Amino acid sequence: MSILQYEGYLNKLNSLHEDYKAETLRIQRKFLYSICSHHRLWATRTDNPDIASFHTKAADLAQESIAQYDQILERYYLYHTGV
Repeated sequence: MSILQYEGYLNKLNSLHEDYKAETLRIQRKFLYSICSHHRLWATRTDNPDIASFHTKAADLAQESIAQYDQILERYYLYHTGV
């Protein structure tokens, strides 16, 4: 049997794997957004400036990671749509 007869099946498997990776990235981004939002909220709900500073820094770092996820997802979309 030739591998060519399985080409469609193998392409479908590859496509499903790529879709899984993209969905995983989207879920991780949502999780980071949740972390960022909670730290921003906690920063505004304390009277201690040191604690507020810690939460603000944590939120800023999470926001930087979110921006990187956005870039990865944008490149994934552009690559897989042929744009």
